[in-house]
Amino acid sequence: MHAFTDSAGREWNIALNINAIRRIRDGVKTRDGSTVDLLAPQLAEVIRSLTLDTISLCDCVYLAVQPEAEKRGISSEQFGEALCGDAIADATQAFLGALTDFTPSPRDRARVARVMKALDETVNLAHDEADAKVDQLISGLKSGALPDTSDTAPAQSAT
Repeated sequence: MHAFTDSAGREWNIALNINAIRRIRDGVKTRDGSTVDLLAPQLAEVIRSLTLDTISLCDCVYLAVQPEAEKRGISSEQFGEALCGDAIADATQAFLGALTDFTPSPRDRARVARVMKALDETVNLAHDEADAKVDQLISGLKSGALPDTSDTAPAQSAT
């Protein structure tokens, strides 16, 4: 079982089972309208899609803990209001850990664990690149010379 604490200080335990997987499949759509099927053969793509869609991922977390939330009298809306900042990161890790544990066969579990590790490495690399760009921008601001951002500036419309 994997746990996280929301920003209201409530601890939640996530242990995925078939009922939770069904609630998620039936209740969560990604930004592009796709069903979140955690039993799909292309699970790596589903996980990648979820990690890029925080709202859908948080919906999955809520549906995973829904029976516990209902016992506590916590609605989906109240649950969502208590997910911000570190609580989202912690809930994400707990959910992905529970998903790895849920995976039915040892071989599939090992594959999912590899996907999770690669995802972590990719996210860390993206953070490092973003930090370097921010450092470059700050350095340019301090020196009075702004770095060339023409490749990232929005296109200007002709009027």
